[in-house]
Amino acid sequence: MLKSKDLKQKSWVKWASLGDDNSTYFHRCINGRKAANVISGVLVNGVWVSKPSLVKKEVRCFYRDLFCEKYGRRPEFLSEDLKHLSAEKINALIAPFSKEEIKEAVFECGSDKAPGPDRFNFTFIKHFWESLEGDFVRMFAEFHEMGFISKECSLSYITLTAKTKTPMGLKDYRPINLIGVISKTISKVMAGRIKKVMDDVISYSQSAFLKERFILDGPLVLNELIGWVKKGGKKAFLFKIDFEKAYDNVNWDFLISTMEQMGFPELWCRWIRGILQSARSAVFVNGSPTFDFTCQKGLRQGDPLSPFLFLIVMEALACLITRACRIGEIEGISLPGEGPVISHMLYADDALIMGNWTRNNLIMLTRLLRVFHLCSGLKINVKKYHLFGLGILADEVVSMARFMGCTVGEFPFQYLGIKVGANMNRVSHWDPVIETIRSRLQSWKAKVLSIGGRLMLIKSVLASLPIYYLSLFRAPSSVLESIEKIMRKFLWTGSKDGKGVHWVSWENVTKPKQYGGLGVSKLSEVNTALLVKWAWRFKANQGGLWRKIIISLHGAVASGEFFR
Repeated sequence: MLKSKDLKQKSWVKWASLGDDNSTYFHRCINGRKAANVISGVLVNGVWVSKPSLVKKEVRCFYRDLFCEKYGRRPEFLSEDLKHLSAEKINALIAPFSKEEIKEAVFECGSDKAPGPDRFNFTFIKHFWESLEGDFVRMFAEFHEMGFISKECSLSYITLTAKTKTPMGLKDYRPINLIGVISKTISKVMAGRIKKVMDDVISYSQSAFLKERFILDGPLVLNELIGWVKKGGKKAFLFKIDFEKAYDNVNWDFLISTMEQMGFPELWCRWIRGILQSARSAVFVNGSPTFDFTCQKGLRQGDPLSPFLFLIVMEALACLITRACRIGEIEGISLPGEGPVISHMLYADDALIMGNWTRNNLIMLTRLLRVFHLCSGLKINVKKYHLFGLGILADEVVSMARFMGCTVGEFPFQYLGIKVGANMNRVSHWDPVIETIRSRLQSWKAKVLSIGGRLMLIKSVLASLPIYYLSLFRAPSSVLESIEKIMRKFLWTGSKDGKGVHWVSWENVTKPKQYGGLGVSKLSEVNTALLVKWAWRFKANQGGLWRKIIISLHGAVASGEFFR
């Protein structure tokens, strides 16, 4: 009883001192989330398994099988179209690791991330860096020479996060790797090196993870292309593809072969192979790990190096499609003037392939994707495989989709979290954005908050929720008013619908603090600032594919007006 009261009083002290700070503690308290992700049972071959020991056994078997390479040898991928590294970039990749480089990588790692099997997090490493620096430098020198990670340091824990509200089978969970500090630091340093050369080998059709490339480049271009095709009365198709467990199915030999063809040096490829082949995993189930197993394929989600290696895998697909277009096997969409031929846009494992609507085009594309699957191990997720027709009769699209084994897509649709093919001047198309804000409020324990705490949530969370859409579209004024109305009510009453006295006008709330306001940004001004950024990128990013497309569709002079 006394212990319970003591803990309760301590929690009050912590809330009093940290409660209104914009901290991890604050957001955990407000969201009321459980720290543990408990798996009470799983569905295996139609049978519900709930006994803890059997659940653990089934989980281990599933992931051991998932990371097992079942094909002894896959077809070899060879391409003359892959870009190549310069000699200068090659030398930079394999230079000896410096103290400064290692320290920078360590201090860039999040201090409060969950630890891996070694039970250390980077708070400890950073605190004792002066004592540990020499050991890290020696370890990196050994890795530079030998090219592999020792068995003791290569183990990672796989934690499972549910992809749905009611997960049933193990496919409903996303595996995230908790990696030890040694492996993570090596990957972080390697990632720091490879990202400096990726622009040389990754085409502009890929817009993920690289400097000067933006996730919204794809949705912007896609909306413009759809409008241009419809306006011109042309016939075209869009293929929206998602690869099934993409990171987990990457074939290592395919990855290394592609890197070698890009001109990555032998030593670098040996390092990558050493990191991959030393990988061992155990699945964390309800607080304890399973027995570990050796991985034979896949890239670890949560590893800093994995996103860049995956870009190299997808570049092979980009080269396949580009070559097929060049030799006339597939017809992309030819833009007016000296505009490029658009055949695909890639963002990580989200692929969008497009071209003129012909039966031969679609059949050849299906064959090409099959070849890519056989070489790389990446298989299309049938549930997320959609065919869209532009200027095509619905019956014809249905017939072709049935032949190809995919589903018929409908406009508008979601691409990278953005509505594509919709008239965003219509208020109704903004309903999902407003609903997201409302649902977030419902999940918060807001009644226990002071006005300061609610103000913090408005600035750090509510105001950021519509940013993604506001970065691409000019929002109707009524939409912005609706969102700000929700914010006003939450600030003064603690709910989205509550009644209460609004002590200060919203006009004053949105003034900077030095002028007597509370520093909440006006959404109309935020919207304008975000859209102006496109005009700045248009001037600064001369080589961007999206820029070439805008110029082709609107003209060099008119493109300046496009961003106003």
